[in-house]
Amino acid sequence: MLVVGPVSTTGQGAGLVGLNNGCSAPPEFALFLGLPMDINRAEAKDFQLLPGIGPVLAQRIVAERETQGLYKKTEAMQRVSGIGAATLARLQPHICVR
Repeated sequence: MLVVGPVSTTGQGAGLVGLNNGCSAPPEFALFLGLPMDINRAEAKDFQLLPGIGPVLAQRIVAERETQGLYKKTEAMQRVSGIGAATLARLQPHICVR
């Protein structure tokens, strides 16, 4: 359960209470809350919210995870055809592994 508390005036903590770390929010809400998305829980529709990820690449990410297993770190997304160093660098601020 996500509980929203008072908004921080310092810009730190964003007023979110009940999240263990930045990787705890449900993937479909994470980016809207300013938090990174857990790539091990995200579905294809969630990946499409990331910059530069369309439906084909999103499905490839999910299919690769299903066949090769969960990602141990975000860098492992480079296992997916179409995700190289530049794409990963663009995604890094928006993704995490829990």
